[in-house]
Amino acid sequence: MMENASLYHARLDQLEDRFEGSVTKLYAENREKEHPDPHDVVRDAEPFFNRRSLSCSYVNCWHSSEFASDAMWRVYSRQNAGVAITSTLDRLQQSVILPPETDFGILGPVEYLDFENHSMIGSTGCTVRPGFAKQKSFEYEKEVRGLICINPDLEKGTITMSQEYLEQLKVEMPLGVIAKVNLIKMIDKIYTSPLSLPWFNQIVQSAADRAGLGDVVVKLNLDDDPIY
Repeated sequence: MMENASLYHARLDQLEDRFEGSVTKLYAENREKEHPDPHDVVRDAEPFFNRRSLSCSYVNCWHSSEFASDAMWRVYSRQNAGVAITSTLDRLQQSVILPPETDFGILGPVEYLDFENHSMIGSTGCTVRPGFAKQKSFEYEKEVRGLICINPDLEKGTITMSQEYLEQLKVEMPLGVIAKVNLIKMIDKIYTSPLSLPWFNQIVQSAADRAGLGDVVVKLNLDDDPIY
């Protein structure tokens, strides 16, 4: 990130959760009730385009919290060699430069749902968008996502709704895309792991210095002695 002033966005189908981009069971049941005719084009279109989005949507993921999380350090960093970069929604919106091939971009929180019984109607009254819905078991992540959608058919005019087309997209679309960023605008602080060693801290400091961010590096300490 600091060497190239960029954020890597991974294709949605490359993430570990196999429910990425899907809808809940209750939502699907309600959709069938609204379109009972099995030959209704609308009934088939939404599932098709949700599957299509798996190969056309790219995400960069952040953890949202006011405080450091011991669990996040343990899950998402290597022992003695972890880095956490903090930002804000405003900083991200002002600093990220979307690639020219972008159809649209979204920045917002992931909603954690019961995939059996949730209607996918969110707290605002709007339908929760696939790609921003995850199972309750991931709720500890408190995830905020930046999503970039690329339209591979911008110049084609028509799309054939077929499994062959979806398989073709999986092969043709890149596994990730890069968005350039203004690092000075985006980064608030750079924290090194509470378990990091001096040599690692120096590497991070050197990279930050080259990016003009040397004054925002902090060694995080979660191991203060208790006071009784």
